[in-house]
Amino acid sequence: MYKKNMSSIPPPINPEDKSKHWIETHRLEKERKGKEETPPDSSPSKVYVLLHFIIKKVFPFLASEEKKAAPLDVTQLTEDLTSIKLIFESLKNEDLSHNPQLAVQLSDRWHRLVEDFNTNKVEYIAKVPRIVQDLESFFNKVNSYPPKEDLNLGYYLKEYVGKEWLPFPFMDILHQLHEEKKTLEEWIKLLDDIISSL
Repeated sequence: MYKKNMSSIPPPINPEDKSKHWIETHRLEKERKGKEETPPDSSPSKVYVLLHFIIKKVFPFLASEEKKAAPLDVTQLTEDLTSIKLIFESLKNEDLSHNPQLAVQLSDRWHRLVEDFNTNKVEYIAKVPRIVQDLESFFNKVNSYPPKEDLNLGYYLKEYVGKEWLPFPFMDILHQLHEEKKTLEEWIKLLDDIISSL
C-alpha cells in the first residue's frame, strides 16, 4: 500500500534539470515583465505630433500658415455695420424713439456687431489695423453717449433693450439723437468710412 502511494509522487529533479527549468522559467518571467513595463514609444515623430497638437489647441492663430494666408471674410461685419447705419439714418430722418421694433433691431444688431468684432479682433488687427481703431472709436462714442450720464446708450444696448423692457431713459436718448442730428450724422459718416475700407 505504501508503494502504491509512492509511485504517484514524481521522482526528484535532477540538479542539472533543475537549473535548466529555473533558467527557462526566469527567462519567461523576464519577457512577460518586459512586455508589461514597456515605456511608451518616444520616437521624434510622435513627440512632434503631440507638440503640434498642443500648440494647435493652445495657440490656434499660430497653428496653420494656410489660415494666415486666407483672405479675411468681413461679410458679417459689413452686414452688421450697414444695418446699424440704416437704423441711424432712419432715426435721423424720423423720430422713432418710441418704436419698440427699432429698439429691438438696434440692440440686436449692436450685439451681433460687438460679438463679431470681438471674435475676429486678432485677424482684424493683423490685416486691417486702421479699421480696428475706427471701430473702437465708434464703440466708445456710442457707449458714452450722452456724455456725463451714468446710464448711457451703451448701457441700454448691452442690456438688450426692447426685448423684455423699453425704459424711458433709453427712448429719451434716441429722441435726443433724433433732435440733435449732428451726432447721428457723425456716426453715419464714420460707419460709411469703415464700410468702404472693408
